[in-house]
Amino acid sequence: MLSVFPELFTYELLGLLLLRVFIGVVFFITGYRRFLRRLRQADTMTPPSHPTPFKVALGSLEVAIGLLLIVGVYMQIAALVGAILSIAYYFFAKRDIPTPGGRIGTTALLVICLSLLVLGPGAFAYDWPL
Repeated sequence: MLSVFPELFTYELLGLLLLRVFIGVVFFITGYRRFLRRLRQADTMTPPSHPTPFKVALGSLEVAIGLLLIVGVYMQIAALVGAILSIAYYFFAKRDIPTPGGRIGTTALLVICLSLLVLGPGAFAYDWPL
């Protein structure tokens, strides 16, 4: 069957760019919020609910993945680690560790990360295959 709008296929790289930047912003905001929550706990002197090194490492990893995805550097590694984090989010969605979007949101993160892993970075990336 013929496509209704075949001209839109010329913009497939821009679609991948939108997915890449969106998922990068989600990871960046999630990691940044972990840092803000940690700073608020330090200001109020309340005891943290989880070990501090775990939150710092997880927040650092999320911020790093977000920046790598937004810029488009080491895309496949960032997408693979993002997919692994999304699977971990899925299992920790009911616990005290905040996850982006609950189970449905983490499933969407996983699907987008796996599609970026397979399809490539899209437009305006430094990781474009030669």
